[in-house]
Amino acid sequence: MDCLGASGSAIDQSFGGCMTRTDIRNLTAPGSDPKEVPLRDSDTWKAYEAITGHIQVRDPNVASSIDRIPYAMSNLNARVSINTSNSFTDVGHKVVMDNIVIKTVYKCNGTKTYKFIYKVMDPAFGGLRRIYLGQIKNALNIFVSYKMFFS
Repeated sequence: MDCLGASGSAIDQSFGGCMTRTDIRNLTAPGSDPKEVPLRDSDTWKAYEAITGHIQVRDPNVASSIDRIPYAMSNLNARVSINTSNSFTDVGHKVVMDNIVIKTVYKCNGTKTYKFIYKVMDPAFGGLRRIYLGQIKNALNIFVSYKMFFS
């Protein structure tokens, strides 16, 4: 049930931070039990931005965000948190996009097509797993996190 805490911690550590699940949880629900109190995306990411200065952007159009995710990851060095819908809770399940593979497929008739494979860090599975396009397009929320660099 502490998937946002784990996702936030993974994102923070990938930016060189040292926040733990508990640190993320304490931003909006101090001392709460992860099994009893699910964290809310918007509140948690807003508090995370205030503490770290890392910009948090909620994608306003989840259904078309799939086109922007690879750009954000490659050009902005962004991290992408996806709140997938599930039947267990009204706050969904949070995962973090790890990589996107574009596979070129050559068919017997000579035509060439492309297949996209999306892999996420899923705290419930303790590692990477594949996520399907429909799960991304039907997500409850998608947040893009990036660090501002000043010269």
